Amino acid sequence: MRGLLVKDLRQILQQKKFLVIMLLLAFFLNMNTDGSFVFGYLTFVGAFLVLNTLSYDEYDNTLPFIFTLPVERKTYAIEKYVFGLLVCGTGWLVGLVVMLVQSLFTTGVSVREILIVCPIFIPLFMLMLSVMIPFPLIFGREKGTIVMMVVMSACIAIVYLCDRFLGTRGMSLGQLLDSLSGMKLGMLELLAFGVALLVLGISCSASVAAMKNKEL
Repeated sequence: MRGLLVKDLRQILQQKKFLVIMLLLAFFLNMNTDGSFVFGYLTFVGAFLVLNTLSYDEYDNTLPFIFTLPVERKTYAIEKYVFGLLVCGTGWLVGLVVMLVQSLFTTGVSVREILIVCPIFIPLFMLMLSVMIPFPLIFGREKGTIVMMVVMSACIAIVYLCDRFLGTRGMSLGQLLDSLSGMKLGMLELLAFGVALLVLGISCSASVAAMKNKEL
């Protein structure tokens, strides 16, 4: 698995200019929001980069070569989830740094609100990976990407509608979470993490089964 992780990391590092541009965009676009935008943005970019590694492996006929090496199909599928968690986790940490820096120059963003909002995005990127990884493995690169985009678009639409609903009530996500007591907030975050972990496990099992039956 370590070799697969190194391979995927090197594929991502070949896009250094893209990564720098995405980081700069995250900082400047976040200046015009309530601060939570950067978490969703960077974790989505991270998940998209993981999806790119799946596309590269199939498009460049990397899979037949990989499985001439002592690599099990199960290991390949699980590695995508491990790599995705590492990449999205790094994006989450970068988002946290961006928000903390922004709080020094923007009066509308408080450190307290940042610390309240940021844990919610961990189960969100876990759910995002649960959607983005299995479909290309099950349906192939082209069909899988289409199915994944439809599902992701539906999820984004739901989040957007929830955000609009909060906006009509004159609230942001941070303000809503801040209004909850410490115990309720902790229970909500634990519940969200538990559900995301369950869905991630189901998704990983589906991906492993798809890889075992995949024709190369």
